[in-house]
Amino acid sequence: PTTTAGTVPLDGRPLHNGRDGSVLGIQHPRLALLRATVCEDVRDAAGTDEEAAHAALRAVGLDPDRFCERPVHELGGGEQRRVVLAGLLAAHPRVLVLDEPLAGLDKAAQNVVREALHALRAAGVTLIIVTHDTAALDDLADATLTIADGRVEGLPPAPPLDAASLAPTAGAASPSGPRRQYRFSVKCGSE
Repeated sequence: PTTTAGTVPLDGRPLHNGRDGSVLGIQHPRLALLRATVCEDVRDAAGTDEEAAHAALRAVGLDPDRFCERPVHELGGGEQRRVVLAGLLAAHPRVLVLDEPLAGLDKAAQNVVREALHALRAAGVTLIIVTHDTAALDDLADATLTIADGRVEGLPPAPPLDAASLAPTAGAASPSGPRRQYRFSVKCGSE
């Protein structure tokens, strides 16, 4: 049977997309842009003020003076992806789940997004990245799971993710900050 559904617990409860510590960035950014202008969207996504929205836009390489009042429907695909990421960053999540975060971005935008992800990681945010392009993001990963033929491969079973497991453990330093190891599990079900 092929895996078609699953859950990941955080603090003993199923992980949900929201401002409660975890946020999810989907592969098709236009579906996640819900407000008329860039700043409205970032502020709404994060439940934050304009100053935080501006900081998040700068973190993903978008100048707030140029982009804040732009209608979201006028953005290119790469700009849309970075606006969505800015909204996620401004929410200050403990866990950030991203689906293909570099898809549709030119090299310069990919580098900016990679820098933003490195900064999040250095700040202690747990990153869970789903991608086909693992080489482009390898230096962000402490562990890589592969899903093949409906099975998760790559790590032995571990306890569910909870607040205690989000605390970094000792590890070797890396250029992007201290290496962290997290215990987590993936529970998959079939339908």
